[in-house]
Amino acid sequence: DELFSDDDELFAASVNLNYNSGQDNSNIDPYQFKDFPSMTYMARKLLNIRKKSKSFAICTDCNKLYDITSIIPKNPDNNTTIGFKCTYIEFSNHPMQSYCKSCDSELLMKVLINNGYIWHPKIIFQLPCLKTQLSTMYQRPGFEELLK
Repeated sequence: DELFSDDDELFAASVNLNYNSGQDNSNIDPYQFKDFPSMTYMARKLLNIRKKSKSFAICTDCNKLYDITSIIPKNPDNNTTIGFKCTYIEFSNHPMQSYCKSCDSELLMKVLINNGYIWHPKIIFQLPCLKTQLSTMYQRPGFEELLK
């Protein structure tokens, strides 16, 4: 089977075509989609197609990953000056207490906005979905030659 590009998938989604159906698609009215966006970005926005990726906050000292929604305060009116701190303990089972210290690095920073402040992670790690990564890899020029 052939791997279709994102643009082909967007077009198929917009006109409700099935590539493997064997249908004759020659009777499609070319003016039916004259207002359909020509740019992939706008078509994705119109059809509400989003690339799914996961975002994590990273500790700047120990590189532990945290789910962003679990560390940002739920209350937007929160006026605390201290955000979420890293809870990672490198030697958690060590018999000496002095080696069982948590990282305690600050993960969030306050960002000034129009009507106050919001908490935002210092560093964000984006993990794209596997389908997106594979699609990008297969569409590289010369990829098939590299497999031989």
